[in-house]
Amino acid sequence: MSNLNIKIMKSKITFLLCLIAVMLSMMVDAQTYVYNESTSSGMFFESPNGGEVSNPLSDAVNSSANCAFSGTDNPFPWLEIQYFPNYTPVSGDKLFLSVYNPNSSPGAQVQFNDGAYFGGNISYSGSGWQEYVIALDDEIGNSITKITLYPTEGTSIGVYVDNIYFGQNSVLAPAENPIVYDETESSGMFFESPNGAEVSNPLSDAVNSSANCAFSGTTNPFPWLEIQYFPTYTPVAGDKLFFSVYNPNSSPGAQVQFNDGAYFGGNITYSGTGWQEYSITLDDEIGNTMTKITLYPTEGTSIGVYVDNIYFGQSSTLSNKSFTKFEEVVFFDKSGKINFAKDQINTSLKVFDMLGRLILDETIQGKTSSKAVSNEGIYILQIEKDDVRGVKKIFFQ
Repeated sequence: MSNLNIKIMKSKITFLLCLIAVMLSMMVDAQTYVYNESTSSGMFFESPNGGEVSNPLSDAVNSSANCAFSGTDNPFPWLEIQYFPNYTPVSGDKLFLSVYNPNSSPGAQVQFNDGAYFGGNISYSGSGWQEYVIALDDEIGNSITKITLYPTEGTSIGVYVDNIYFGQNSVLAPAENPIVYDETESSGMFFESPNGAEVSNPLSDAVNSSANCAFSGTTNPFPWLEIQYFPTYTPVAGDKLFFSVYNPNSSPGAQVQFNDGAYFGGNITYSGTGWQEYSITLDDEIGNTMTKITLYPTEGTSIGVYVDNIYFGQSSTLSNKSFTKFEEVVFFDKSGKINFAKDQINTSLKVFDMLGRLILDETIQGKTSSKAVSNEGIYILQIEKDDVRGVKKIFFQ
């Protein structure tokens, strides 16, 4: 082989190695940060008393030591914060940011490059830190060198902002089947009917063996016997809303709405006997934070239905086999590990915090989990083995 051919081959190998390195780098660093604990992007505050401050609330969404505060001294219409990244979005990219809004600012507007590109409007909702997302489909291929966040217009309501980054997916652990209503979670349930209430489950079967459930009521002062729930959840691609209904008096069906009608879930026609699980696809709600679910079980009638096991997820938690309830004693030890009173063999254990985020997931062999939770609080345990499953709420301190 000639020296020229060897040089050409070496150049090709070098190029391929560089390409592989770039691809691996992209896989490892899937997010490009604009602002967090280590990156400021030349942050500028329009308000004289805006600045970087200590994080006033550490929670599951944001436990950073510091964050940006938009300020309250408002010489111009907006309490804006500016950032100066250098990023060119590709297909599928989004801008993520987290906001803590203790004083009920209505929302924000995001612009890029002094208004050359419009990001979008955000309506704030929920309590604690909340992560919001802006799709960048219209900015693909355009270099973004300035982000302006207008947290509030014409007011002096300051908000806290943190963890701003470009990426395809959120860095927050996705919630696995976050619960809206079941034996452990009520989500502030409200009944429109005066005799709507949580009652004993009138029929325990393979679909629902819970001890209690919600009853829509029969006294009907308005056209709908509605039930309201108040979760905080932002759907991602593939998500659905699942709920189970027992309909012994042949109500024709239900309608589901989100956020006081801002988003329409869909209509459900009831069928079958016993408890039946239904689902609503959330393709039109991707990226929109759900803070209220209204279930209208029947229109213009006084036919009550029973409702239970409402949750967001990619697929149903039910299977074709029937289960018995897990009744064994489970508790935390002082280290945060989960202990079973009896030896376990291939027992599936999932632990969720009260925001519905998956904290721990392992298969238990013996009496003690190998992993531990690190923070005090109330946790939801989802346990399954063979034909036994159960949900338990326990406290770690």
